[in-house]
Amino acid sequence: MDKTIICIILGAIVGLLIGFFIFQPQLPVGMSEYNRFSNADTATVSVATTTASEVLAAKGGRLYVRIDNPDGTNPVYCVFGETSDAAVNKGIKIEAGESYEIGPGNLYTGKISCIATGADVTISTIEK
Repeated sequence: MDKTIICIILGAIVGLLIGFFIFQPQLPVGMSEYNRFSNADTATVSVATTTASEVLAAKGGRLYVRIDNPDGTNPVYCVFGETSDAAVNKGIKIEAGESYEIGPGNLYTGKISCIATGADVTISTIEK
């Protein structure tokens, strides 16, 4: 191989390594590592089909949330806001047996409200 090509390749490799070590991603204030914490609050909330329920209150220091819908059949719809804002086919749909996570990449610290479809559902939450 030509010495010029070898020098270009080595230069590119060195540049990538320098860039990797110098330009590390910045973490949100209060986090030393993504999703690393030693305790969290857990709860279950009954979500009805007729009226939306407040699943989580606003929390300024929130770092992480997971909302699980363990129901075998019925999805729930969650909105970032008041219970009066929640409605079927509006917001984030969490299918039966699935979950939704809020973390550093989509951090929301306000109230979360949900409404069920088909039948009432008991969802579970983890919050830090």
